[in-house]
This record gives sequence, structure tokens and C-alpha cells, in this order.
Amino acid sequence: MDATKKSRLKSLGTFTVGKVGNFMKVTIPSSAEIVSGTQLEIFQEADGSLVLKPKHVNIWNTDLVKHHDFEADKKTIGNLDGMRVGREI
Repeated sequence: MDATKKSRLKSLGTFTVGKVGNFMKVTIPSSAEIVSGTQLEIFQEADGSLVLKPKHVNIWNTDLVKHHDFEADKKTIGNLDGMRVGREI
């Protein structure tokens, strides 16, 4: 990892890798402020460093949106169909 990238990182401490069945595990401290149940993607850099990033979630595929009443929203804010919002001709 290059020095510039390393200087932007916040150290959370030193942790020991453990083994659970056929998997390796590292406990993530609560100071990392990651919500339980968050899916993380793990990337390995050429120097062996591991980078964990929250998995991108497409909001349109979530239950929140699938069960949202957009018709009620249209009644609240009005229907924008036919309304000019830019430089349309």
C-alpha cells in the first residue's frame, strides 16, 4: 500500500486472524461503525493488503422501494406529467 493511501487510513488496532471451519475470520471492532448485517466486499491488492468495502446496494431492489406507495406520493406532491421542468420544447 502506498504511503499516501496509508496516511488517509484510520487505525482500528491490531487483530489476530482465527479459523472457523474452512474460513478465516477477523473480528471488526464496533469503533469501525459498521452496522450489523452489512455486506462487505473484500479486495486483495497486489501487496497482499485486504480492503473491505460495503457492498453497493441498488435501492430499487430493496423491500423499502418494492413496497413503497408511489401513487400516494403523486397525490401528495402532484402529478408532474406534462409539466416543463427544463428547456424542453
